[in-house]
Amino acid sequence: MTSPSSVAEFNTARALDPVINLAAVANSSQVGLTWTDNNTASGRIYVIRRYDVRTGAYAFLYPPPGTGRTWQDTTAVRGINYQYAIRPVLRIGLIDYTADYSSRSLAVTIPLSTPPATIAALTLNATTQITFDRATLNWAWTAPRGITISGFRIVVAGPGGVPTEHSLGATARILNLTGLLASSSYAVSIHALRTDGTTYQTVQGTVTTLRLTGQPSLWTMDAITNGAVIDTVLRRQAVAVGGPTIVTGPPGFGTALHLTAGQSLAVDSNTESPLASNLVNNPQVFTIAAWIKTGIMAQPRVVVGFADPNSGVNPVTRDRILGVGSDGRVFFGVFSQGALRQITSTKGVTDEKWHLIAASLDATHGMRLYVDGLLDGSNSNVKSAEPTRGRWRVGAGNLSGSWGGTVAGQFLGDIDDVRIYLSAESLDVMNAWANPFAGLYRPAMFYAN
Repeated sequence: MTSPSSVAEFNTARALDPVINLAAVANSSQVGLTWTDNNTASGRIYVIRRYDVRTGAYAFLYPPPGTGRTWQDTTAVRGINYQYAIRPVLRIGLIDYTADYSSRSLAVTIPLSTPPATIAALTLNATTQITFDRATLNWAWTAPRGITISGFRIVVAGPGGVPTEHSLGATARILNLTGLLASSSYAVSIHALRTDGTTYQTVQGTVTTLRLTGQPSLWTMDAITNGAVIDTVLRRQAVAVGGPTIVTGPPGFGTALHLTAGQSLAVDSNTESPLASNLVNNPQVFTIAAWIKTGIMAQPRVVVGFADPNSGVNPVTRDRILGVGSDGRVFFGVFSQGALRQITSTKGVTDEKWHLIAASLDATHGMRLYVDGLLDGSNSNVKSAEPTRGRWRVGAGNLSGSWGGTVAGQFLGDIDDVRIYLSAESLDVMNAWANPFAGLYRPAMFYAN
């Protein structure tokens, strides 16, 4: 039996006439061929010769027996210019008869710019998650035929800032954005890159972060810039006193601040460690929270607290304190009606692992204490704190007297994402803070163009 390759170049017997009217049309993923064959002998097959216009290379294609006068070339590569020619072949006994190749079709190319209609290209998923300072971007990508990408470039442009770029590999389908400003819109573009670095396709959208209730501060501890840490929401500056260092933060949160003895955050040039340069007048409704990692300490320590504005790192008047006790449990205390009112968690946190601790006060629920997103202590009878005016502090305070500690109540360990709201946040919000990338955020406003 004669092989197909030899059939392609066999003798040109008079048994068959050449086919005519060969046409080639490219759609989004393949080339469709049609022709006219006036031969009447049954059992004919066809040999197609495909010519690469750019390189001059030939390829022989063999439609299966029984093929009529149409056929789809599904092996054509996108972006390559082809011409086709065809000849009929008839087998009689042991001899193959054929005719000359038809005239070539006009050159045809499957365009690069049009992805196959049946294959998903680059799209943004509706499951994008967002809160006031973080967003999780998800996208889907299935490579069209003949297209290989090297990865993705994601460009995020925020209010008044220089756009940031993120480079990810070809298998990436998710990006966590952190340190976003509340109530702000960010233009996001995701580019699928070819192997030569050029863009194959782009999708664009807008991330709008949620509005914060109350008057917040958020300190992500992602960097010490010129000796200071920046409030990423209100852009307030706190000086890093005593040389604290940047260390690895909780999973997904970037970096954190490591505090040892004599280290804290301070505003201006004094030795205080407030979280805001402006004084706060008598906060009666608030939420304070922080991620911490620490070991066992001999004395209770302040994580976040409130104190009079004119004293140093060990203030005389101190109140509204969230801290860690020498027993390893979290405590939250306020002065109310002339006495210290304090609640303590059942769960310990001095295991050198990351924990989210938080506390809130309002007239409806009273005092509430949270550990790792769960309510772990409350006193609904205490609905207010002593009237005072001062500053919030992080990592330092005075725990002498009825607090059961010492004058130097400075926190020792790692601290990250310190939050202060002048509102009492719910259990759902606490759970979302503790599980920021577990789909627990409120739905995003993300619109893909």
